[in-house]
Amino acid sequence: KSPRSSIGAPAFGMQDFIDKLMRKLLATGKCDIYLNQALTLVPDSPNVVLSTSAAVSAGLLKAHDQALAASLESLSYVPLISVGCFYKRKDLKRFKPGIGCLYPEVESRQILGVLFNSAAFDHRVTADDLVSFSVIMGGTRSSDQLTWTDREIRTTIEEELNAIFDMQ
Repeated sequence: KSPRSSIGAPAFGMQDFIDKLMRKLLATGKCDIYLNQALTLVPDSPNVVLSTSAAVSAGLLKAHDQALAASLESLSYVPLISVGCFYKRKDLKRFKPGIGCLYPEVESRQILGVLFNSAAFDHRVTADDLVSFSVIMGGTRSSDQLTWTDREIRTTIEEELNAIFDMQ
């Protein structure tokens, strides 16, 4: 039997990783970091990191590299909704720890899948009796869900998770 592969993720989440990386880079004294700044031109620097959508980055880079800008403009995104949910473990009769589950179209679910964050990654919850999920909705087969109200999304998630986990 082959060894089970592991999942790697920052222990305290991506924001903690970004914060530590930013502090380390700033401590070198060799860079400047600008957050939440309006940008109309890319700085004249050999190394620039843009944390924007492909479309916005394409607009900023067009004057510097038309081929790269064209490549970025050609990208399309799958329209997804990701909702973080927390439940008491005792309320989920059919929950089994793991990475999560994806649902094929033939199952006719209103959600695409559920990631079991607290089972797959340490430090996702602060109490052993809680579980953390990321419920994924939308996608190319249900892109209309992006127009739903928060209440419609919440109701759908509650109905789906109840059907999946036989919630109390």
